[in-house]
Amino acid sequence: MKFHNPYHFVPVKERDRSQDLTREQLKGGDVGNVTHALFGSGTHSGRLVCRITAEDAIVVGAERTPASDEAAAVVTPFERDGRPAIPASSLRGLISSVAEAASNSALRVLEDRAYSYRKKMSKSLSAIGMVVERTDDTGVHHELRPLTLPTIEIQRGVATLPLAYQGLFPIPNLKVYIGNRASIRADDYPYETFRRDSPKYYGMKLKRDRAWGKNYSLENDTHQYRKAGRFLLAQKPLEPGDPIAWDDIPEDQRPHYVRGILRVLGCTAARSDIPEKTKLHEIFIPYPADAENWPCIPIDPAALDRFNTLASERSEARKNPPFLPYEPKGTVRNPRPKNDDDHSFRLKDGDLVFFDAANKRVTEFSLSSIWRGGGEKRAHQFFSAVDLDLIPFHSGRQSITPAEQLFGLVEQGTAGEQEAALALAGRVRFSDALLYATADTVPANAAGAADGAGRFYEEPVTLKILDSPKPPCPCLYFKSADGGARYIEKPKLAPGHHRPQGRKFYLHYRSQDGARPWKTEHATERLSQKALVTPIRRGSVFYFHVDFENLSDHELGMLLYALRPTPEFRHKLGMGKSIGLGRVRTDVVALLAIDRGRRYSWDGLFEPRYSSCWIDPNENVTQCPPLRGEAHIATGGLDVPSLREAFRSGMDADIRNALELLGCPAGLTAPVQTPLAPGQTDPEDETFEWFVLNDEKCHQMLKPLDASSRRLPTLSDGTEAANA
Repeated sequence: MKFHNPYHFVPVKERDRSQDLTREQLKGGDVGNVTHALFGSGTHSGRLVCRITAEDAIVVGAERTPASDEAAAVVTPFERDGRPAIPASSLRGLISSVAEAASNSALRVLEDRAYSYRKKMSKSLSAIGMVVERTDDTGVHHELRPLTLPTIEIQRGVATLPLAYQGLFPIPNLKVYIGNRASIRADDYPYETFRRDSPKYYGMKLKRDRAWGKNYSLENDTHQYRKAGRFLLAQKPLEPGDPIAWDDIPEDQRPHYVRGILRVLGCTAARSDIPEKTKLHEIFIPYPADAENWPCIPIDPAALDRFNTLASERSEARKNPPFLPYEPKGTVRNPRPKNDDDHSFRLKDGDLVFFDAANKRVTEFSLSSIWRGGGEKRAHQFFSAVDLDLIPFHSGRQSITPAEQLFGLVEQGTAGEQEAALALAGRVRFSDALLYATADTVPANAAGAADGAGRFYEEPVTLKILDSPKPPCPCLYFKSADGGARYIEKPKLAPGHHRPQGRKFYLHYRSQDGARPWKTEHATERLSQKALVTPIRRGSVFYFHVDFENLSDHELGMLLYALRPTPEFRHKLGMGKSIGLGRVRTDVVALLAIDRGRRYSWDGLFEPRYSSCWIDPNENVTQCPPLRGEAHIATGGLDVPSLREAFRSGMDADIRNALELLGCPAGLTAPVQTPLAPGQTDPEDETFEWFVLNDEKCHQMLKPLDASSRRLPTLSDGTEAANA
């Protein structure tokens, strides 16, 4: 089955700097009309009156109560005077993002996040060790005490320890799997992970062989081990059953048991994204009394830096509990106060981690056997490789791009820089958008029209999880450096060979009367990742205005284009853009011009504020609330369609075509949906399956958009590959 991905990208290109200002011009004040100090001759000032019509339900929140295991987050609607409204900040962000894309300006907001990816099973870590902290005059140092052997390949009945691990283990311990799929997910599961500050020890009856060395013949002992194909995974207990608390084992019986510790991830309801099919056990680790004297090996500083980068990147993925990466059950991590945004996982003495080694040093470690790779490549590297002036303004940039000149900027710097950061105030100001008419087109401010909140809103609804594959997901977010749509393996993604697809824009869903594709069908599941919202009704009408000062023809044309690029163009506003919410139509109803030169003359003191206006020929002034008081203004002057078209005709052809295709709902040729694998019918169920199938067999890419694109590209559910 063919489908459209919920989002695509407007390309970023090497920039034309003909409309740029330089850093030195900004610092020296040689900025032409880009100033608030005076009104320049030949510039435009005034007000744009605009209308927003909701063609789908929209959600614009004011406050959000945190989610929990028992309840979804609650998003309170933004209101003015008891009626739905759209805040100026949302409108500014909506329009400025289109202006940035249309003018190929810098991305004023682009987090320099590390790009990581989930590793394949074949690249998993399997040896387990304990983190040991040592403090000396130079600070705190982390080492690792190897505890259990890695997965070992069996050849002709003999298991041989890989060379990199030989000599690390005083005793050839293998991990022991405990529990099963059901028991480790039970609410009363009694076990917790070992903690240095509150150590708990357990006992199990195991085969003990201290003479194994680097290899061992399994010819006579195969029943003592857990294997998968030709790989030796773990040891089996001599007697079935769960571990017994060491203190509960009588002294005279302890010689029959091996003392150990536990590593328990904890499969709770809040951690429902822990794979149900593959997470089947927790782990018992033999740890005799003399284990505290076992040798340690150093952790490579690069490995520690990579771990911290990946942990921070995962922490940022979720701001509410349960935080990522998951803490092993029973451990106590960094303090996480209610308003603290730093939820990063950091190592502590006694932590149990999976690791890899080389030359008797830890080269990689993680909290789970299959964790994440990468972390060295960052977002700004990829965009800078296209053009240095595409990333947010910082000390290394020399040009101020057109959208930055129009909407303003603040230089991003580092602490300790001697020179003050540069800043530029924007020359456009947005008002809040206020409700005028409800879904049945009766004015909300008419007598008797506002008969309660139900008039303005749909019934509250719990949304589907607002989540999607994050960068670097190369099959969606990247393309070859030459613009080709060739499949990119995640580990091979590199700034020199690959480029970002561009700026992300969401597609419009096909309109279907009564359909609510944003509503979850599992309202009681995974509540910690969901939100309860109250959507504004489809058909609601709002008005807002944009005041502007000192704009050139090019800048005013860019602003007009961003507000309504083409008659067919629709914006996406508010929450839930990826799941079908938020389609709105914007109309520039009027442009009210101010003649600044005459306004501040003697004669101008007694004249109307606006000297002339352009009004949409299809607009009824008497029915437009913002224009009722301005009906006496002389018409004529600036021509909105001409200004808009003058800017549009000068745009890069690839950018213009991509942007206008993405904004046109009529351009869809297939359903818009989250990628689903063959046989999947529920878009909320294990959405990673399509990506796994694609990486293993299909190797599909999201075809880039350019001037030659006539329609939005589609992807396939991979039926052909699944049946191959």
